[in-house]
Amino acid sequence: HNVKTEDPTTFVLDDVNDLLLGVEYRLAELDLSYEYNNHDSTFDPYTVHRLQALYVLPLGIASSFSADLTREVIDFTRQDNQVTFDRASLRWDYRLNSSLDLNARIEYRDENSSANGESQGFDQSLGFTWHKRQTSVYCSFRNSMLEGPNSEQESQFLQFGVRRAF
Repeated sequence: HNVKTEDPTTFVLDDVNDLLLGVEYRLAELDLSYEYNNHDSTFDPYTVHRLQALYVLPLGIASSFSADLTREVIDFTRQDNQVTFDRASLRWDYRLNSSLDLNARIEYRDENSSANGESQGFDQSLGFTWHKRQTSVYCSFRNSMLEGPNSEQESQFLQFGVRRAF
């Protein structure tokens, strides 16, 4: 690194070596994976262990049901903080007819930090997509609830859009 400035103490140069190792196992509709990430950094080093199980059940043309479970354990060595992040989601994609799709999803997340406490979230979403040749019109609604050690939050998100592929 080479930085020229009037006050070099204002810059902290981060020297990073990032090692990512993983293994994945697939059997029919089930996908299991494990990743290890060692982010060796002079500024903010951490290690991550990530486990994931994904099950996708095809239900016909452009229709499926899926379940996803994920666990991440992150050790922030400099802050003496360990974060465990668990997530579980269910998703249903369904083709109603040749031009109309429906999708629904629910997700639960739980984060436990030795420094910041525990927070939990629950999301629900529902969406429709209409297709006509290269044009798609979509609408989706998402409701999110988040509860932390010192706060509670609820939000709704409504999205409309048009896509045109050329």
